[in-house]
Amino acid sequence: MDVSKADYMIGVDMARKGFSPEQIGGAIEQASPELPTRKAGHEADYVARTVKAVFHPS
Repeated sequence: MDVSKADYMIGVDMARKGFSPEQIGGAIEQASPELPTRKAGHEADYVARTVKAVFHPS
């Protein structure tokens, strides 16, 4: 399972339901599996980039 893709897809679903970028970022920080291990040293950047992608897909 691609956890980063899952974070993005859940973020998109949350945005559609009216959650704010801050709420989505907080959810990723709290619930993304093994975030400190997977994104060691750049967790905050990962969360910010994921939330940005949710609201501004390329």
